[in-house]
Amino acid sequence: MSLRLRLRGSAAALLMPAFLAPPAALALPVSAPEGAVVTWSDGPREGAFPVPEAPVAAGDTPPAPLEGQVETEVWRFDDTEAEPAALLEGPRAALAGMGYTERYECSALACGGFDFRFALPLVGAPEMEVDLGLYHYVALEMGPERVVLFASRAGSAGYVQVTSVLTTPPPAPATTPGGEGEGTPVPAPVAAAGPGAPPVAATLLAELRRDGRALLPGIDFATGNSGVLPGSAPAIAALAGMLEADPDLQVVIVGHTDATGGLEANLALSRSRAEAIRTLLLRDHGIAAGRVEARGVGPLSPLTNNATDAARARNRRVEIVLQ
Repeated sequence: MSLRLRLRGSAAALLMPAFLAPPAALALPVSAPEGAVVTWSDGPREGAFPVPEAPVAAGDTPPAPLEGQVETEVWRFDDTEAEPAALLEGPRAALAGMGYTERYECSALACGGFDFRFALPLVGAPEMEVDLGLYHYVALEMGPERVVLFASRAGSAGYVQVTSVLTTPPPAPATTPGGEGEGTPVPAPVAAAGPGAPPVAATLLAELRRDGRALLPGIDFATGNSGVLPGSAPAIAALAGMLEADPDLQVVIVGHTDATGGLEANLALSRSRAEAIRTLLLRDHGIAAGRVEARGVGPLSPLTNNATDAARARNRRVEIVLQ
């Protein structure tokens, strides 16, 4: 399919698989589609990158950079007539299909023009060229990861910069023991959900209401099986507190693994771990059985590829999904 076509409607869906990251060492959730030239690639490495969620005009305080693991890639589309927003439709569709939520988007003058563009540390020419009157910006998130998509035009060439920031939640490390024995990602803190709920429970409830899903930190399983270790008690209590804070809430506990080992074994392991958490909620905290389901999807819903230890650690996790 020619990249000169504007990616509209069903065309974006048809192209979506081309944007999914292949099983390589990249941490980025999307990769350059066929026909695009990668002009810049950097990271992942410790760093910081701002992710605006509002216009930036003259005199405004620039958005504070988010700190964490940062990775950036720039793609060039030669001989294209696509507008900047159209250049982003493929990766936007792919990210939405993976569960990313869009936080903000804008175009050129609506973003703030010159001031917005220079609030972003974009790659410079010739790898990335920007027309200050012709660009499009989208910010997305899933759990502790933020993704920035930025597209512009220069003559007959189109440019897309993709930047991923895996934030480091203070004060705890980015992972706690869990999964297959190495780590379960910890979500970035969000605003409290309301008075009366314990702080962690309020954080979970706020994230669940906002996104329809939330990562459950602090769950520690015995290596290779579904035994929930005693150090997980505070996380179970926080989940119970979240359910008690909203008596009408019904959730699904979803277990995830990395891709190490066989598919059927990982599906069974992820399901038994979710069921173990549900059992503790019912037995130790009196949560009604009808309010909580348990499911396991094994390695079938990864946050990223499974090519490195860090990537596999991100994929091993427990999520709470709003039912």
